[in-house]
Amino acid sequence: MAHSATSRDDRTRALAIYVADLDFEALPEKVVRAIKMSVLDTIGSGLFGSTTPWGEIMSRFAAAQAGPVALWGKGAGTGALHYVAMANATMAHGFELDDLHPPSRSHPGAVMTPIPLGMSQSGRAISGRAMLTALAAGYEVQGRVGMSQGVSSFNRGWHPTGTAGSFGAAAATAKLLGLDAHHVQHALGTAGTMPAGLMAAQFGAMVKRLYVGHATWAGLVGAELAAAGFTGVHDIFDAGYGGYFDAVSDESKPDLLIAGLGERFEAGNIGIKFYPCVGTNQSVLDAMNDILREHVFGASDVEKIDIRTTAYQKLHSGWDYEPTSVMAAQMSMQYCLAALIIERKLFVEEFTPEKIIAPEAIALAKRITITADETLDKTPGYERFSEAVVHLRNGAVLKGARAISHGNPRDPADWREGEQKFRALADGIAPPAQIDRIVELVAGLETLPDIAPLAAALRIS
Repeated sequence: MAHSATSRDDRTRALAIYVADLDFEALPEKVVRAIKMSVLDTIGSGLFGSTTPWGEIMSRFAAAQAGPVALWGKGAGTGALHYVAMANATMAHGFELDDLHPPSRSHPGAVMTPIPLGMSQSGRAISGRAMLTALAAGYEVQGRVGMSQGVSSFNRGWHPTGTAGSFGAAAATAKLLGLDAHHVQHALGTAGTMPAGLMAAQFGAMVKRLYVGHATWAGLVGAELAAAGFTGVHDIFDAGYGGYFDAVSDESKPDLLIAGLGERFEAGNIGIKFYPCVGTNQSVLDAMNDILREHVFGASDVEKIDIRTTAYQKLHSGWDYEPTSVMAAQMSMQYCLAALIIERKLFVEEFTPEKIIAPEAIALAKRITITADETLDKTPGYERFSEAVVHLRNGAVLKGARAISHGNPRDPADWREGEQKFRALADGIAPPAQIDRIVELVAGLETLPDIAPLAAALRIS
């Protein structure tokens, strides 16, 4: 299995060495706090996701493969590690509620949190510090891969988490398995040959939720195969023809993989979402909420709404709304704005099969125009900018703008806000005492000698 490393694999090898050598003491307190917030957010998202139709399908599929690993929110439901981790990850991404690493446009928590919790139920003792270190390694790798592939990959139709996530999951799994740098390199070189996720699914298919679960599965398989001696593409980040960046991006920046590695932590650059919809809608919804807090009006008062935003955000969610599915509504800037104005809030209750086809919401959505300002995409700090201009029938013109949404790492949520969101999602799914127990365990994750109690707490009886 040995090979002679050359300059052909410098970046790949450097990233593998980083993963193998990372220890908990090297993690800044800010990074640990961010990852714990992400873990709580992921668990809450997964518990709610377990109640969705696609969550039910994934759970039945995973439970058919016998094993000891618990399906989140499913009582006695258990199955084999790879299938259950895939299902739990899919459920965590199952309602557009999970965390976000803005520079990579990807969701690390849902990809990786199910891995250590699942492995802990498969005969491997894992401490809270070991879990946090593995997640830090995986978040760092996923974030840097996503940043390096850039928006070009998305513009070509790839789902950023479905592609970069396979590397993050491989790094996290490899860290939990205790692999050395040589084996980590082959874990990355195997999992990374299985990127998945086409953005056409955002217009209505359940499969978009699965992209995150597939990344989890690919990372688990890649790392376990590497541990067994299986070899991957050892220069996957450095190769030309057939290398990862050559395959998925027209404008990659592979040097971002290792720039400031060990000094600047992308693993702590994680935000959470307060609206259950695509990340590109978050800032415009905050801008509209600013307007609604200052002015009283309803859907019938609106003549038209003009939205100015980035080209990336318009491409992702600024298309004309067609009420084909809950997924389509969650990905639509027009529907989300219309629902927020009608209900004066936007959470899971606004995304039901009945509400997404409501005539009032559809009519208002059709009066919303989204315009792309490409200069924003090229202006540092404005990649998530949105401006809303509401024209009322009485002649009034109301304006609001946000460069970023609250919960973004540049305007971070605090633990209290994250806990409130978790409790809102878990309410009615888990008993109050169990909800309290999960919060307590995650808050003190670095002190746990074994994460088995946390894994057990996610099995809802």
